[in-house]
Amino acid sequence: MIPDVGQAVVGGTELSIARPAFAVSRRTVLGTLIHELAHIGGAPGGQSKLGEEAVLAAGMGRARETGAKDDASTPFDPNIGG
Repeated sequence: MIPDVGQAVVGGTELSIARPAFAVSRRTVLGTLIHELAHIGGAPGGQSKLGEEAVLAAGMGRARETGAKDDASTPFDPNIGG
């Protein structure tokens, strides 16, 4: 898990993608963008996993990862909340 790669205000109109995401890969940046756009679209933050589930729904993860076993080869991380 990469900490602090993005931020958005739920229901807001702005998001940010932090430098660590760019240091990992373009796919990480895209996954972060999808995650943060989900928040702008209304997905709650905090303990909710809906932002990260948007990454999975976009085809950037594997269904077997939903059991909290992360596959490091995909941008989806089942352990990420908020």
